[in-house]
Amino acid sequence: MNQLAEREYRQGLFPVASAVRALIHGALDGITRDVRDLPMYEREIKFLRNYIDGWTVTEISNDLGFPLEHVSRTVRTSALTLLVRGFFHQLGI
Repeated sequence: MNQLAEREYRQGLFPVASAVRALIHGALDGITRDVRDLPMYEREIKFLRNYIDGWTVTEISNDLGFPLEHVSRTVRTSALTLLVRGFFHQLGI
């Protein structure tokens, strides 16, 4: 992570944060490609895209049409698990 920050983002104000953000976006893009034909992950992908764009969980639950508690306990948990897997894949772990 630090190597990526130093190599790609050293001119920025927060190089490590910029590197993490780039890896998260890369992970999400990879996940989206991997599960695009699996409709069972549609909610999770939508959750992650909106969450990364700054939406609150309440806003996302309203957009998805599910109760906040369901989104918080089920969709968010599943979405973050997918994101972590994609993040580790981006890092080669």
